[in-house]
Amino acid sequence: MPTIDHITRQTLLRIRRQEDHRETDLAVVAKKKKMFNDWGLDFLCSAIFRGPYLNWLWDGPPRFLIHWDSSAVKTIDGVSYLSVMCLDVLKAWKNYNTLVFFCGRHVDPLEHSGVGAHAMVTSLIVQLLKKMEYRIEFLPELPPDIDIAGAENGELEALIKLLFYLIRELGRCNHIHILIDGATFFEQEAFKSDALPVFQQLIRVTKENTTTRYVQVLFTNTSKSTFIRDLFDEKENEILAVAKRSGAWLDVLECDSVESHSD
Repeated sequence: MPTIDHITRQTLLRIRRQEDHRETDLAVVAKKKKMFNDWGLDFLCSAIFRGPYLNWLWDGPPRFLIHWDSSAVKTIDGVSYLSVMCLDVLKAWKNYNTLVFFCGRHVDPLEHSGVGAHAMVTSLIVQLLKKMEYRIEFLPELPPDIDIAGAENGELEALIKLLFYLIRELGRCNHIHILIDGATFFEQEAFKSDALPVFQQLIRVTKENTTTRYVQVLFTNTSKSTFIRDLFDEKENEILAVAKRSGAWLDVLECDSVESHSD
């Protein structure tokens, strides 16, 4: 099979050098640990190291949504720290390639272009290219519908096609875990028209025969959501609800239903 040409390879290497905001976001979110008391941290650990989450890692559905109780404002930051803990578990497996995006909420939009679907897709592409550093030159030639020049120029449609080309190529024989934190943010009017096609394709790629069990996606979310929750099937155990009760910071982990937290 023909591989990518020199011009395409150089273009991908230039894209790879762009900022992905991953480490900046992780550093900010890690500071959220102080929001939890010891009991709260123990609770988060129990949510990660048992039950549905580990089932998702090993033999559960490749699509998984963690819904966070939206009854307290602080839980928006809390779910981000939960995402970091999930990421730490994924890092324990060397063969797992982890991609993460915090929906740009931890980046100052006045100083960075870290908000919106464009930022998310670009970040995931850059992270993938960094994972594939020594394999870029061996990639098969791009399909004719991928405009590599358009992708370098930041055209969203071209970036989306490039992202899923890279996911499919790496996902044929490598584990890829994609973690999207605080996805409800993209249900705002300013973002949802661009974000929805990306989210739909992320779900779709987990169902393809060539990538099944190699590509898995995890969304963390507040429970006040619309189209994002509809992408997941509760009957297939693809949704986990983390609930807040009795004024406590974190109280109940509900694994079987999210009906009591619907809007």
